[in-house]
Order: sequence, then C-alpha cells, then structure tokens
Amino acid sequence: MRKFDKDTAAFDWDRAMNARTFAEFDDVVTAPLHGFDGMTDYYDRCSSVRFLADIRVATLIVNAVDDPFMTPDIIPGEDALSESVQLEVSDTGGHVGFVEGGTPWRPKYYLPRRVISFLESQL
Repeated sequence: MRKFDKDTAAFDWDRAMNARTFAEFDDVVTAPLHGFDGMTDYYDRCSSVRFLADIRVATLIVNAVDDPFMTPDIIPGEDALSESVQLEVSDTGGHVGFVEGGTPWRPKYYLPRRVISFLESQL
C-alpha cells in the first residue's frame, strides 16, 4: 500500500487489496506490472519446469508440499526430470524454511546441511 498510489497504480487496486492468495495477487499485480497477460502466462513463462529434462549437471531440488508460494500439483513428476536431477519433496518446510527443531532462539535448519551434503557427494 505504501509503494503504490491507489489512484495511479497500474493495476486494479481494489482487486489487489482483496486478494487472498498469492495466485490472486500475482494475477492482478505481479503479472501486469511485468508485462504478462495474467497469472497463468506469468507462471508458465517463468517456471523452470520446462528446463528440468535438459539439465546435465548434478542438481538437487528440495521442495516442501506446504510451500505457500506453490501448490503440490506443480511439483514435477519423474518424467519431467533428467537423470541428473534429484528431487526431494518433504511434507513440511514452507518456503525455504525447513526448520527441523531446536529451541525458539536456536533453531536447527535442514536445508543448509542437506545442500552441503549433496555438494560433498558430488566431489
């Protein structure tokens, strides 16, 4: 609300303020601001899924089913991956959080340890 003026915004202000999901917001704000014809066009053209079958370098993809920026149905199937791509999907983890325990002031994170382990396995 601070970034754009209600009367001069290049999108439907009321629709944007009433968006309840990332998809709704992307459809009314993100897509038109960046030259896309809506959420579907934005997602289709910016998604990396169409490149996954062509990856030839060892690649680890870690995704969580509860990622609020995505829905479980966009997680690629094995047929969309090259043999170089290793996909790991967890039920929880949110959007790159992957907090696995610890205390509120000393959380333990899964992702950095997993990435290091993957990279070490490639040496």
